[in-house]
Amino acid sequence: MPPIDPQFEIVPGSIAHTAIQHGGQLPKPPIMVVMFDISYSMDERDATLYGRTVSRYAAGVAQLKELQAKHPGQIAIIAFGDEATVCPGGVPPEPNGWTMLYLALEKAREADTGAMKFVIISDGLPQQGDLAKREAEQFSVPIDVIYVGRDERGEEFMKDFAHGTGGTFYTDTSTMLLTTTISKLLTDSAGPIVVE
Repeated sequence: MPPIDPQFEIVPGSIAHTAIQHGGQLPKPPIMVVMFDISYSMDERDATLYGRTVSRYAAGVAQLKELQAKHPGQIAIIAFGDEATVCPGGVPPEPNGWTMLYLALEKAREADTGAMKFVIISDGLPQQGDLAKREAEQFSVPIDVIYVGRDERGEEFMKDFAHGTGGTFYTDTSTMLLTTTISKLLTDSAGPIVVE
C-alpha cells in the first residue's frame, strides 16, 4: 500500500478528525493556531526523535500529532513555505520552497478573535520579513515563536518578531521540546519553560 499523502492524512485529534467524530461539527472551537514552517531547510537532518536523528520536519510533525491527540480539535495548523496551507487533517505537507511567513500570518489573522493563541514554529529567516512584521502588527494578541534552527540571523529575527508582538520566544535546537512547550501554552498561563 503506498504511503498516504500528508496533505490528505487525517490524524487523531486533528480538526478534521474531531469534526468527523462529532457529526461534522467541532464540540468547541480551537484555541490555538500553529504556523509550521515547511521551507526547504526543515528537511535538515539535525533533530532527534526517540533517539534517532531525523529531519526538523519529521520531529516537528511527530510532535504535532501527539499534541493533537492530547488536545483533540483544539489546534489548527497552517503550514507555510512558498504559500500558506491550512491543514485540517493535522499534517503539514513535505518541506518545499522558501519561508513566506507573512502568508501564514494573513491566513491566521482570520482566526484572531482576541482569545486565540498563535504560535510560529520555524527554523530560519523569512523572506519579506517586513511584510511579516506588518501582518503581525494587525493581530490583537501576542504571537509566540518556537525557533528550531541554527541560523543566527534567523534566530535574531524571530526573537525580535516575538518580542515585537508581546509574545514569548522559545529556542529548541533539538526540535524535541515542541510538545512540552505547546502543551504548557495550552494549559497553563503561569509562564514558559524554555525562554530567552
